[in-house]
This record gives sequence, C-alpha cells and structure tokens, in this order.
Amino acid sequence: MNKKFTTDELTKIKETRERYLIIQDKLGGIEIQSAMLQESKTSILKDLQILQKDESDLGETLRLKYGEGTIDMDKGEFIPKS
Repeated sequence: MNKKFTTDELTKIKETRERYLIIQDKLGGIEIQSAMLQESKTSILKDLQILQKDESDLGETLRLKYGEGTIDMDKGEFIPKS
C-alpha cells in the first residue's frame, strides 16, 4: 500500500528538486562562459604569436638598416652600440 507524504515533506522534496535545477542551470552557465573564455584565450594567444613575429621581423629590419643599438622612444632616435 502506498503512503502519502505530508504537505511539509512534499514541499521540502519540491524545494530540494528546485534547488538542484537552479544549481544545474548555474553550472551549465559557467561551463558555457568557460568555453567562451577558452575560445577568447586561444584567439588572443594567436594574436600574441603574430605580434611577436611582427616584432621580431621589425627588429631584424631595423638591425639590418641601422646596425646594433638601442632605441630612445622619447626622442625617436637610434643609439648605436659602442
């Protein structure tokens, strides 16, 4: 023979189920955000690789043109290595 839950027990069971659904929904949202952040990170790391290559190419071009030395960014001048 089946037994009925009390109103209080039924309420607590429903609240517990709702809390699980809320947590499940939040966790799903976090997973989606995590995936989007990972995609952004991958894209930014590719941009960083391109920037590093561009920097290296520029450095080599300037080295061939001016020789070894440093750059004074404030004055916009090349300072030859002594």
